[in-house]
Amino acid sequence: MVSEVTPSHHPIHGVHMADATIRQVVSAFPGAKLDDIVPLERGKSYNNRIYFLTVSKTAPCSLFTDGAETCDLVLKVNGRFFGADKIQNEVGFLRVLQHFCPTIPTPRALAWSENGGDMVISVPVGSEVRETTLSLDKSDADHQHGGWILMSRVAGTPIAHANMSDEDTKRIMMELADTVAMWRTSIPSQKYVGSLQFQKQGEIDAKPDIIIGEPGTPSHLALAVRGILIDGIKISHPIREPEEYHQIKIREKMKELQTSDTYTNNRSLVPILEQFMAETLPHLHIVGNTREDKDSSTGRYVYTHYDISPRNVLVAGSPPHISGIVDFEFSGFYSVLEEFINDYGNNVDDWKQEHYTAYLERLEAKGISTPHKSIDTVTWKKAHCMDRMLDNIAPWWLPGDKTGDALDEALRQAEATVRENIAALEELIQ
Repeated sequence: MVSEVTPSHHPIHGVHMADATIRQVVSAFPGAKLDDIVPLERGKSYNNRIYFLTVSKTAPCSLFTDGAETCDLVLKVNGRFFGADKIQNEVGFLRVLQHFCPTIPTPRALAWSENGGDMVISVPVGSEVRETTLSLDKSDADHQHGGWILMSRVAGTPIAHANMSDEDTKRIMMELADTVAMWRTSIPSQKYVGSLQFQKQGEIDAKPDIIIGEPGTPSHLALAVRGILIDGIKISHPIREPEEYHQIKIREKMKELQTSDTYTNNRSLVPILEQFMAETLPHLHIVGNTREDKDSSTGRYVYTHYDISPRNVLVAGSPPHISGIVDFEFSGFYSVLEEFINDYGNNVDDWKQEHYTAYLERLEAKGISTPHKSIDTVTWKKAHCMDRMLDNIAPWWLPGDKTGDALDEALRQAEATVRENIAALEELIQ
């Protein structure tokens, strides 16, 4: 029998929220009564503990729309390696999408907590308050987490479990391409690269990069592009240049390589990486060669979901249509290349090749540069080699999963991959 215990090295190991605390969260919305709590089954979420909530209406309440008497919500609790920056980024992008792309079906952020105790309600109505402090249930004391988001639940079934025909899947891929093209063209590109942070007074000494809602109103939210959440990099200054962006990412991976016992065998890579940053990186010029780079008046970094996979695209109806897109926690503003690099790397087996090719062709028809046509071969190869190198400096998937000879072999393969891709990048600048 397979153990149901979450492995100790996973982000959600030991992370839970007590039923009593969940009830307190819902009770912050007068007129709402919590009827049911269903945890997402184990193994279905890696970075977050997920709870599905059913809520009924006892009085007028902003949780309910179109005269509904019940609603379904999602409570997304941070894994233990994440904190306020992840909450701010996802809430920020949910608000950005709602503002710039209101027709795209995405969850609505209803309330959130950056620390698990202080709660913010998104847009208060009537007797609802915008900020409140939860008195956490004692049973939550041993299940510390880095905050949570309460959001609406979008309808539908993930494509991964929808059992669609080939014809239906192709049609959905066309619709997905139209959706991606919409947010690419509707959300203003940015001059800085990275994730979103709330522009709180006194914390970031700069003008906000994005403003949602009118200042002084409950819906107002000022956002700054700071940090690289996907790599756990927290920095207060903005990153403008691609070379600095890649250098910061390499140094973060080197820090893991030099401090984690898992990677001890591969520390001989450190001087090689230092030499790469000094001699090769300044001449790579990975970003700046697409039509989006040349045409943009606001900045070179475009909105990037960063995990467009069948598990995050929901479908419903007959014939099926896209009913929701979820999981915006690692969204950010990145180069035109990065969405596709992630598809070819982390999500390489998620889509059938013919379906993914049709998706790229549709994007090209919508004026979006892709590796299928508009991104030149050399630029694409540079980006792909850089990604492979970065992933293998300190592979995130190794700690806890492999030991002994298996770990040694995995590290040898990772070292070889780093060396091969550095050599390929050096050759590309000759």
